[in-house]
Amino acid sequence: MSVPHENPGGFRAPLQSAADAAPPKMRPDSPTRAAGNGLPADTHNYPFRSNSGCPASRAARFSNGRRFCLLAKWGTVRCIHLPTAINLPGPTMYRLSVILFHTFREAVLQPIYPLILLVGSAIIFIFTFLPYFTLGEDTRMYKSVCFDIILLLSLVLTLLATSKSIYEEIEDRTMLTLMSKPVARWEVLVGKYLGLVLSAALVVAAMGVVLLIGTYLRVPGDYMISTKSLFAAEMQRAHDYRMMHMAGIYPSLVLIWMEVSVLAAVSVAVSTRLSLVVNLPLVILLYLAGNLTRFIDSATERSSALTKGFAWIAETVLPFLSVFDLRHLTVYSTIKLKGSIFEGAYEGINASQMWAGTAAAAVYAALYVTAALCLGLILFRNRELGGAEG
Repeated sequence: MSVPHENPGGFRAPLQSAADAAPPKMRPDSPTRAAGNGLPADTHNYPFRSNSGCPASRAARFSNGRRFCLLAKWGTVRCIHLPTAINLPGPTMYRLSVILFHTFREAVLQPIYPLILLVGSAIIFIFTFLPYFTLGEDTRMYKSVCFDIILLLSLVLTLLATSKSIYEEIEDRTMLTLMSKPVARWEVLVGKYLGLVLSAALVVAAMGVVLLIGTYLRVPGDYMISTKSLFAAEMQRAHDYRMMHMAGIYPSLVLIWMEVSVLAAVSVAVSTRLSLVVNLPLVILLYLAGNLTRFIDSATERSSALTKGFAWIAETVLPFLSVFDLRHLTVYSTIKLKGSIFEGAYEGINASQMWAGTAAAAVYAALYVTAALCLGLILFRNRELGGAEG
């Protein structure tokens, strides 16, 4: 039924009923069919075409400029969401990647990060030219000392970043803003952990590059090889010594990063409740205790069953960090490289032995990190995010 109304022109025109005023149904292939496909919700009531495919008569009340803006907005949203749908398997991975990226950027942009990186690189480079008086084993001692420097500096830097990224965000209520988004607490914890270990990997890799350069420069002098010789045999000897020593650096750097990752997982769990003042010495003590677990079996060999039971619990709870110490293979052994003068070395090892030990350490690291993060999630689940706790 139509209801007449007055027009300014003096004639009477029928007013459309509610059924007539309703927008026509959209075609299945219309760009306005659903907001779930990327179309903003405010464009649902703006029909562009009728069921016949021709421009709808009522769409004339919108200007061409308005329709162009809506189409541009729809196209922009589709372009933004398309890479996400292609590159990421789901919203969980997207949220994890966002938290990972921001945590990594926050850790790298700290003023202490480039400072420690530069100081560590400078120390490693200076040690390249220092004698160690080891009667022909200076290069091995140089690599061993540099590995300790890389481990110590990357661990301290990761612990500082962990406390700032988790505990301080909880205390200053920044975590409340993050948790107001549709994100689970385990996603926050795992995303932040991955961002922290990624920043640690960057430190280890950067100092490792300096160590490789230092080893390359140091080898000829330690083995009294002339790099200016015109004899091909002398040049080949220098090349083989360099490659042999550098081959053990790569798995060692991976092992250092995995060791830092294990301790970082414990630090993440502790940071949900305790500040840096407690977190830093606690993880350092855990690092020292983890390096002493290798002696528990020999120390309790003749002890009672009760003592051995406590020793087993200590070995299980504490990180068994000796699994990451393969320097007897990567530093102090001769590596049999194919095509080199060390290929037939009597007491040498194959490169596969080093990487097999590295793979075993990776399995242990994955299990321990999982357990530590589960403990951290239990501590974080009921944590008051407004601060004033811990």
